[in-house]
Amino acid sequence: LWVPATAAIPILHWADALSFGVLVALAFVIGIPAGAHFGAQVAIVPELLGEEGAGVARANALFQTASRLTYFVGPALGGALLAATSAPVVMVVDAATFAVSFVLVALCVPGPGRAAASRTEDDIPRLADGLALLRHDAVLRPLTSAQFLSQAAFMAMNAAVPVLAFTRYGRDATLAGVLLGAWGGGAMLGGIVAFRIVDDHDPLRLGALAWALQAVPLWALVATPVPAGAIAALALSGLGNGVRVPPLYGVMTLRIPAPVRAGTMTVSYSFVFASGFLALI
Repeated sequence: LWVPATAAIPILHWADALSFGVLVALAFVIGIPAGAHFGAQVAIVPELLGEEGAGVARANALFQTASRLTYFVGPALGGALLAATSAPVVMVVDAATFAVSFVLVALCVPGPGRAAASRTEDDIPRLADGLALLRHDAVLRPLTSAQFLSQAAFMAMNAAVPVLAFTRYGRDATLAGVLLGAWGGGAMLGGIVAFRIVDDHDPLRLGALAWALQAVPLWALVATPVPAGAIAALALSGLGNGVRVPPLYGVMTLRIPAPVRAGTMTVSYSFVFASGFLALI
């Protein structure tokens, strides 16, 4: 779904058929798979590695490091490509990366085994159970609410940083990419740090402290720093994110029973992503 929806934007632009309403509709479609994608990605870790908390947290740290590498390289490369070519060309490249991802998963990831095929009716997950768990669990309820607020702030930051480069730093698309890439680079480093320290610290306390580190440096952007100062502030904020996510998602994942884990995490992600809609409006 990501491939044709993303590719349609530059194709319609070149055909002079991309109205603002169509662009908004395509952006909406591009957002549809996100909850299921991230929910499944988190839920699959204990399926592969078992239910031991530290192991799940370390695996989440590896996933975090790999994904944040793209936050580091992607914006910087995108900014450079924008400066050298045009936005439609960058969208074509974006669609191509989704196509490569589809091919890799289709060809290289084995399908469900016999255990999944032999499930009884009693084993079928019930979404209501997952929703009730998110509402009533003493840990999942506040964590999900906090993720809702944090994601809203993150989406607002992603919208604000390019505007910052446009209004304060001479409309520099390359610098906009560097600023977002600095956040991704810090997050990538944070994932490595989390992998090394997550076994030795309480995951909730570590996540809370890292959340504070993610938030505090962003206030430096209000002080109209030189570009180097803005880059440093965003890198520190990313570092906090990289340390925060693995232990907290490890806690959330293991508190959800395996039969409803993927569905419940999908609902959780969808709720969290809904904050982005509100924040960006």
